[in-house]
Amino acid sequence: NEIGHSGIERSGESLLGIDFNPTFDSLESAVSEYDKMYRSESQVAASLQAVTRPIANAHWFFTEGDPEVIRYLEGMLFSPRSPVKWKSFLLQGGLHILHGFGIFEKIWKRLPDGDIVIEKLAHRKATSIYGWEFQEKNGKPTDDLRAIVKKPRNNGFAINDTDYPRIPVEQAVHFVINQEGDSPQGEGSFRSAYPPYYFKDMIRRLA
Repeated sequence: NEIGHSGIERSGESLLGIDFNPTFDSLESAVSEYDKMYRSESQVAASLQAVTRPIANAHWFFTEGDPEVIRYLEGMLFSPRSPVKWKSFLLQGGLHILHGFGIFEKIWKRLPDGDIVIEKLAHRKATSIYGWEFQEKNGKPTDDLRAIVKKPRNNGFAINDTDYPRIPVEQAVHFVINQEGDSPQGEGSFRSAYPPYYFKDMIRRLA
């Protein structure tokens, strides 16, 4: 049996002690600050584009497997007629480099012949994520993620816990980068660029 745990402390759906800087210790505040950096600092935006654009513009294909299965998967994912919109998926998925995590919801549909296929991979913006729900064992929380907790629609007023939609982890595509322990939140790759960005932004405001 597992004795220890990853060391990630939690309170409800929130992670605690993620960063010494309060700006990045809260999920909502961190995502907001990363967005500000991306939209106001050209070097941050250019660096992110330099990573994500070549990946999205590459020619994607499968190299091994049953030819019939390969044709089916490539048609479902990479075809211009595919509802998945592969290039958009890669570009939006690349935002996890900025925020530390990225979430998509897998939407399925049943065809008339009975086949079940991916209808779309729906992006769930980092600003729409409220927190994380973890599995329990013997009445105690574990380090295993159970669901992604979203904010109420349109950031509306929540009456009770059921107003926060939950995406089961099995129904999600979850990107994470710079992960410590089992943190589903990761850390944005531009976190270390924040101090010079902060002072540059202060000087810009005073100018």
